[in-house]
Amino acid sequence: MHIIFATSSSGTLNEARKAHTGVLKTYPNIKLSLFSMEESLHAEQWSRFEHACSSANIFIYDPHGADNEVMERMVDICKAYECDQLSLMINGAKWEEFIRFGPLDGSDIQLEPRSGQLAISDKNNDDVDQQKLRKQALEDYEQIKRYWHASSIPNWQELIYFVANLYGETGVPLAKAPSYHDKTGIIDPENNIYYDSVDLFLHECGEDPFKPKIVFFYLASQARIKTVDMIRELKERLKPFATVIPIGFSSIMKLDVEELDRIFTEMTDKIELIVNFIGFRLGTGPKGEGRADVAEWLEKLNVPMIHPFFLTRTTLTEWEEAKSLYSVEAMVNVVLPELDGAIETYPIAAIQSIGFDEKYQFEIKELALIEDRVNYFIHRIDRWLRLRRTENRYKRLALIGYNYPPGEGNLFSGSFLDTFSSISALLNKLAEEGYQVEPMSKEELEIQFRRYQLFNETSWGVDEDLDERLRYSVDKANLHLNKYREQEKVNSYWGHYPGKIMTDGTDFFIPGFINGNVFIGLQPSRTGSDRDSSTNYHDQSIPPHHQYQAFYTWLEKEFRSDAIVHIGTHGTLEYLPGKENGMSSACFPDQLVQSLPHFYLYYIGNPSEAMLAKRRTHAVVSSYQAPPFREGGLHGVYLELEHLLHEYREAEQLDPLRCGKILEEIEAIANKSGFSNKQFEEIEQELHRMQYALIPYGLHTIGEGLGHEDAIDHTVYTMRKEHKGIMSLKNLVVQLKPALEDREGVLEKEAAILLEKYIESKEIPYAKEDSLVKAASNTLAYGEHIYLQARGNKELPSIIRALNGGYLSAKLAGDVYRNPESLPTGSNVYQFDPRSVPSSSAINRGKEIAEATLAQYYEANGRIPHTVACVLWGVETSRTQGETIGQILAYVGAKAVKRSDATNMTFELIPLAELGRPRINVAISISGVFRDLFPNAIEELNNLFQKISLANEEEDNNFFKSLTLKIKKALLREGYTEDDAFDLATSRIFGPRAGEYGTGINHMIEGGNWDNEEELGEMYKHHSHYVYSKVRRGESFPSLYDVNMEAADVVSQLRASHEYEITDLDDYYNFFGGLSKSIEKVKGRKVDIYITDTTQITPHTESVKYAINRGVRTRLTNPKWIEGLLKHPYHGVQHMAKKTENLLGLAATTNQVEDWVFSNIHDTYVRDETLQERIRQANSHAYRQLLGTLVEVTERGYWKPTEEQWQNLKEAFLETEASME
Repeated sequence: MHIIFATSSSGTLNEARKAHTGVLKTYPNIKLSLFSMEESLHAEQWSRFEHACSSANIFIYDPHGADNEVMERMVDICKAYECDQLSLMINGAKWEEFIRFGPLDGSDIQLEPRSGQLAISDKNNDDVDQQKLRKQALEDYEQIKRYWHASSIPNWQELIYFVANLYGETGVPLAKAPSYHDKTGIIDPENNIYYDSVDLFLHECGEDPFKPKIVFFYLASQARIKTVDMIRELKERLKPFATVIPIGFSSIMKLDVEELDRIFTEMTDKIELIVNFIGFRLGTGPKGEGRADVAEWLEKLNVPMIHPFFLTRTTLTEWEEAKSLYSVEAMVNVVLPELDGAIETYPIAAIQSIGFDEKYQFEIKELALIEDRVNYFIHRIDRWLRLRRTENRYKRLALIGYNYPPGEGNLFSGSFLDTFSSISALLNKLAEEGYQVEPMSKEELEIQFRRYQLFNETSWGVDEDLDERLRYSVDKANLHLNKYREQEKVNSYWGHYPGKIMTDGTDFFIPGFINGNVFIGLQPSRTGSDRDSSTNYHDQSIPPHHQYQAFYTWLEKEFRSDAIVHIGTHGTLEYLPGKENGMSSACFPDQLVQSLPHFYLYYIGNPSEAMLAKRRTHAVVSSYQAPPFREGGLHGVYLELEHLLHEYREAEQLDPLRCGKILEEIEAIANKSGFSNKQFEEIEQELHRMQYALIPYGLHTIGEGLGHEDAIDHTVYTMRKEHKGIMSLKNLVVQLKPALEDREGVLEKEAAILLEKYIESKEIPYAKEDSLVKAASNTLAYGEHIYLQARGNKELPSIIRALNGGYLSAKLAGDVYRNPESLPTGSNVYQFDPRSVPSSSAINRGKEIAEATLAQYYEANGRIPHTVACVLWGVETSRTQGETIGQILAYVGAKAVKRSDATNMTFELIPLAELGRPRINVAISISGVFRDLFPNAIEELNNLFQKISLANEEEDNNFFKSLTLKIKKALLREGYTEDDAFDLATSRIFGPRAGEYGTGINHMIEGGNWDNEEELGEMYKHHSHYVYSKVRRGESFPSLYDVNMEAADVVSQLRASHEYEITDLDDYYNFFGGLSKSIEKVKGRKVDIYITDTTQITPHTESVKYAINRGVRTRLTNPKWIEGLLKHPYHGVQHMAKKTENLLGLAATTNQVEDWVFSNIHDTYVRDETLQERIRQANSHAYRQLLGTLVEVTERGYWKPTEEQWQNLKEAFLETEASME
């Protein structure tokens, strides 16, 4: 009797080995051959496998996690021999081909769609005896699977006996039934006994009933890796301060909520914490769909659910050396658990080798705890329990904001946030909840920080007037800092301890103050002026300086904080050196958070970077919403221009002689305001876009929902498009009042009136037909839902719940107009399942974007481009679910299809005849955040690129293949192997090296530390020339980067959200600007840059110049935008200064900021003396930055002001300097 078993699971092989060793003692004729399918086999192993097949009765294999090439080759070899073969999973589109078991083959079986169970198909019903044999074989097959799933050495022995009996082995005992727990419940890992109640478990097992109760979720039966030993040890390690209630699951798919609810409801004491060691989502497995009953139960239970995990396919050494988890492990253990609200996802055990088994010819591997991670886990559990059990009046909290760039003008900066006002609201709420803290107004907070100079400055000395500032002894700090790993890197980069930043050599300065039991402070600066000021805040090669480390150490060791709350998007802690996910004790974010529970108030519209913060700093990320958005309207000369255009159209009909004079006036205004060389229709279209463009009105304060009017507007704007198949409000108005014309916003005004009536009285006027009444009811009911979501706000209650040690329900983050269900804010946010990228909508819109880009390029150049350079961001991909990827697919002529496992997308080529044009080549520049969050997309794109390069097509019809062949030929000449040359030649994805973020250009612009534009292109290349191919992850290949970028004809970037015009965010010039500069350097000439706005129903593609112009007109020089910001004086001026600096970055990287733009900035912020004084009074330091930017753009030649403008600017600058003294 001979059985072959193959799997990728080392744990399963080990159990089978031990079981067979026991069987052999009594039944030496039963042979078992074991093979690993985890990775490629060498020639000797393949020879051994084929030899085994020649004598085997059956080949049983587990395809989960197997190397596909190895699995398919094994199956093919087995088919050539007489042995049967069984797959232990229904896996792949051709699973039926992998089954041959006595009278049964795959074609005899069908998968019942509802139950997911196997059944005998209806064919061959005429042969009753044969049908009975098939049914028995199917039952035997299912029994084999049950043994395997139950795992354990005894079950493996019974599996061997069962199979031996099936194949007629004599003298072998009949197999006992598989032994396993088939339901969820209290199962003690010490004895594998099931207990019906917590009280019974505590009594029978001698557990302490008076200690805090925490729950372990674990798999009591796990086929592929034995985790029970880990659970047993961890349970024991927590005994000094907690009692563990072990809840065993029989399967990742089985979670009995009613049973769990019964168990916990009957408890004498309530549980304090859940530790979930099970991968995937609770009760649903790998497909990732959530269960409403699970979500409701977790909400009701209201305890944190942390998720340390076991690395079942990675050794300790591999994990320590890697920059990130394998994409599969990250999906199973990080991404999917987050959808259930799990926090603190870090590894706690890994595979270790314990030797090589000569008899069975495989390496023996077992799970082993990672000792320092276990200690970290224990300390963090202890601190969570302390947070829950400490009365509010004794809790000590640290509220941390940002000071970036460092200095008095940028205190507590944050995306769309009035941080002073938000901290004031939070202090008031804390006082209400019984915390020992005095409420403070936003003005009092600002005065406290400015009066005592509580901000980041490079050097710090003794000042008698400021001697009450917080200090931390250098000697005390060093006692703790010396214990950190990687300290030699800090000393090597920043110099001998304690360095020169924020210290006088005796003490470190802690920028902040203590109010009762609450510390309010500023995160340390990432860099200092004693280093190159262009150093990248997001550059992970730079360790934190000594004072940065001392600050976070002070919070726990000296201030004795019970929790940290970071306020606003975003800080720098999450960008410190370390792994991208699955953190270790060598990672600086992990070190500095220490054992403190960490909460992070983060902007709802930035899910990608929120996930970075969550995973790298073990944060509960609670969302805050944007300020209200309003239509930008027309102002100043644009109103006048609109009036003249209207007057001209009337004159054409009524008084043609007046047209000439009106035309002169129009041309004069158009030339002055950047509309020269545009046709009337183009000007009218642009004015229309300006008038109805959405702009943020002011800033958000934590805890404030939208008022009634803003919530109505928000709903109308959201429902400009269909959602979930529900008719848009505008279309509804057209249906109800077809006589209305869509001019001057009439339809949207009517939509607002209609919505208000429905909210007040549920009235639906004008609807007569039943079908229209139903459609109107659906639309207006959904509109009311959006309205209520926008008015609601859970931000303050949620942070209080979190600080009480409660559970925050999970909710998808993103653009509130694309995904209105992301409101109300105050949830523990997650990003959608990255395996769903790109969505069908993103593919369709990506195709529209690509076609518009090609058309624009053709119109300007008389041909289509051969290569389009695309910027691929994490944040844009998260918001749009992959519109840029859809665009890339359209260029290369490919489509997305679901894999047979219904999870990941894969890409296939569209035939050239169907495509109707050549395949366009692409060059892709990715951000570090995209690399971290979408490794699956990188993998699938590389698979696609190899398919395109191997397509049997002429180079004239496949520009992608043409460049591949050119590059490959050059690489072969350089001595690369065929495989390496092909891998590199088909690569088109470049980005920062593994573990790093950003391009560095924004810091060059901020510091003014550059002499010529070529340096900006060099900086971009320096940070972004690392290749991400099928087999390479972030390897340095500057020459390969150059040859790809030299091929580029045009750069494409999306604007995917109403939140930001391209003038609002430095990431825009950082990426598309830096990319275009690096292309210009290698190409020797500039290339076109096209921006596509996908915020509207139809994407709009245009030159970068026009996109810049719109940003300036609708926001930076728009009185409505300015007045909104001045409702938040100090922070509002910060935003004005930053947006002006962004124009310098755009000018330097694109050379597409026209002279009139800076003249308009001058006229708005300098010539208008009333506004100038208001801004100076609000924040003189930030206003000086704004004026300094105008001086710099002049000195660098991007603006040629008139003599009067220059004098006005210098006077304003000197007056502002004087006011600061």
